[in-house]
Amino acid sequence: MNEKKKIFIWTLFDFANTSFSIVVVTFLYAVYFKKVVAQGQPIGDLYWSIGTSLAMIITALVSPVLGAIADYSAGKKRFLLFFTLLCITATASLFFVGSGDVFLGITIFIFANVGFEAGLVFYDSFLPEITTPKNYGRVSGYGFAMGYLGSLATLAIIFPLIQSEMIKESFPIAALFFLVFSLPIFIYLKDNRKVVPEHESFLTIGVTRVWNTLSHLKNYKNLATFLLAYFFYIEGVNTIIFFSGNYASTTLGFSETELLVFFLTVQTTAIVGSVVLGILADSIGQKKLLL
Repeated sequence: MNEKKKIFIWTLFDFANTSFSIVVVTFLYAVYFKKVVAQGQPIGDLYWSIGTSLAMIITALVSPVLGAIADYSAGKKRFLLFFTLLCITATASLFFVGSGDVFLGITIFIFANVGFEAGLVFYDSFLPEITTPKNYGRVSGYGFAMGYLGSLATLAIIFPLIQSEMIKESFPIAALFFLVFSLPIFIYLKDNRKVVPEHESFLTIGVTRVWNTLSHLKNYKNLATFLLAYFFYIEGVNTIIFFSGNYASTTLGFSETELLVFFLTVQTTAIVGSVVLGILADSIGQKKLLL
């Protein structure tokens, strides 16, 4: 399989998984949880923040270990499949969350979000296997752009459900979308084979490699500074993403249809931006190589 086909198949996973992020995290489920599950009570925002915080804490704890495993093992696809199915199953299960089911709604959401975030660790680890280092920026940009296209496609599919006020029916639709378009990466892309010692488990390998990195972090000041800065930056972004739907709905008074138009506009703009930034990242990297 040539590089272009590998890249396209890889980006299809981004096309698939944003059905979860747009329908559950940013838009419909966030609003549905506040209005229906929490019965429109102000404390619904607190419940939602608890759910998102727990999901991100769990992700923060397991991601370094999973990342070390992804770098070391040839089992990336198996881990990616497990977390993808976890997210898909939990997303579809949100259909059964009704009025007053706060604990159930938060618990299922946490499982779905952890599956989504943990899966990204193994998805990203495929990048060195499908292209060369000089093209990382451009290919990443293609992935983001495909993700936004996936958001547009998902929103177009669920638009009739929104108009008919069949909100919870959109959750299994988003899960099915994720399932269908994620299949190519599991069918066509292959792991690079590595030999894992029989006496070591993936967990042991992951924990050991993370500990080695942390114990030598003082020797990599630039990395430590980057990680600290990224932590504060990404948590600010995540807060906006998690609460944008509820803020627009309750504070600004947007209807579901108006929210749909708003997010369609945002996604369209982001598609162009992702491609441009990817090309710029490549051009800057190539200039540095020439210098």
